[in-house]
Amino acid sequence: MDFGLSEDQRQFGDALRRFLTDRVTMDVRRTGDDVALWAGLCKLGLSGLLVPEEAGGAGLGMLDAALVAEALGRHAAPTPFLGSAVLAPLALRDTPYLPEIAAGRMRVAACLGALTGSTGAVTLRRDGNRISGNATALLEAAGATHLLLALPDGALTLVAADASGVALRPRRALIGCARLPIWH
Repeated sequence: MDFGLSEDQRQFGDALRRFLTDRVTMDVRRTGDDVALWAGLCKLGLSGLLVPEEAGGAGLGMLDAALVAEALGRHAAPTPFLGSAVLAPLALRDTPYLPEIAAGRMRVAACLGALTGSTGAVTLRRDGNRISGNATALLEAAGATHLLLALPDGALTLVAADASGVALRPRRALIGCARLPIWH
């Protein structure tokens, strides 16, 4: 049994680290401005890493995602990788959103506090088809087009960040907050 990385994985990791070394400057880290950085990473296929090939992704696995996460962490790269490229493809598997995720056109902020008991105030409520409340622990809220929310009953729901009544206030960090209206 081989527990080492494949040659393809080593080459991919090397190429990714070179890309990040060239593009993740102190200014990018300080401002959190990831627009050009994320666009470049999407061209490398990172947004579709865990998306199946038939949906436009690379169809790779969690080891590959871990290699990417390690490289991004080493460079302190401000990207929406966890929410958009890891959590969203896993949570939204078998949905029509996967091609948008793979192409990098859909950026997902995630709030799983209701499931994990993590820090941040999460007061989301469901009333039939309506969801309302606040979430102050959204991972990667800046630039998000959608919010992946864990409800107290354990269900996951996806909300468009630009939906009527949604107020998204990203913070300079990994987290942001959102106020959600009651809507149908």
